Amino acid sequence: MSPSQVASVLGEPDEVRTAYEPKIKRAKVVGYTYWYVIRRLRRDGSVVEKQEALVRVFFGLDDHVVKVDAWGL
Repeated sequence: MSPSQVASVLGEPDEVRTAYEPKIKRAKVVGYTYWYVIRRLRRDGSVVEKQEALVRVFFGLDDHVVKVDAWGL
């Protein structure tokens, strides 16, 4: 799916972040992610305190979905 197709299903993302390869030094950009916050009980605090439920959609540099992750659902 393309970013516009994902947005047509899930709506506009809450956050868009650049994704880097898992290297510490000189990591290259490998894509970007759309973050959808399903639930966040507190704006600040630890992961436990916020009790977040999230969906992250990862796009490669070719603008197609590579994988989808979910936490707290």
